[in-house]
Amino acid sequence: MIYHGPVVDLVTVFNDGGISYRNALFRTFSREKISAAELSDLLKAFGAANFDQMPASIPASGSAEQSTLTLLGARYQNVSIDGRESALAPLVRRMDDLADKATVHTELMLTAGEKSKITILDWPYPQISLAGFRDRKNVRNDAAMQERLPDGLLNKLPLTRPTRGFAEDPNRHVYVREDGKLFRVSSNPDCRADEPNCRTFYSLDVAEVQSADAALKATHLDYRITPVCAEKFLQASSYPLAGNIDGNIENDTGTIRQ
Repeated sequence: MIYHGPVVDLVTVFNDGGISYRNALFRTFSREKISAAELSDLLKAFGAANFDQMPASIPASGSAEQSTLTLLGARYQNVSIDGRESALAPLVRRMDDLADKATVHTELMLTAGEKSKITILDWPYPQISLAGFRDRKNVRNDAAMQERLPDGLLNKLPLTRPTRGFAEDPNRHVYVREDGKLFRVSSNPDCRADEPNCRTFYSLDVAEVQSADAALKATHLDYRITPVCAEKFLQASSYPLAGNIDGNIENDTGTIRQ
């Protein structure tokens, strides 16, 4: 039995009761097992859901398989969860419980990385709030968002996608403060000059810096039907877990290990 979750998470149950679980950080846990009675009960749950009567689906070629349940028995039965959320909810919950069981003897450890001096800039545009920036960015033809930004600001911001890697970006430790909150504001100054939104507010990417507790909660995957937005997960796990924002501070960049 195989469960592909909504991101990259994967739960596999073998015929000897072994459990293999890969989480959203691509870490695999495979030390736990379920008993023969538990395995039999799980197979009965597939039968009760009439799983073998559901139409099979073929994963799209060249793309990662997501949100599917697979039963390998007398035949290969791969079923997409999309559109069958209610019918498959009991099975998805069972696979969720098995993911929990696979990590029952593990724990999260937050370790400090290398200390880095960060620079904090005050946001100079009160007409464009950083809080809710992403929602506003999704609105097209916003005249205020189409204002061209000065090179003096863009040259101080980190790059959204640095060509030589984040470690080579001289502005990688620059953050922006607005109303007591800290944000990661990155730019894409190498856009084509003929692009209508090049070097405007639309060319910026904004994410609020979260506390360690909030970031850990944001990375929790809900296997009980509701898909997790990958962008939200990456946003939560890609930035320093900073708390104090008074002036330039020494910041420990954290690493989450499981």
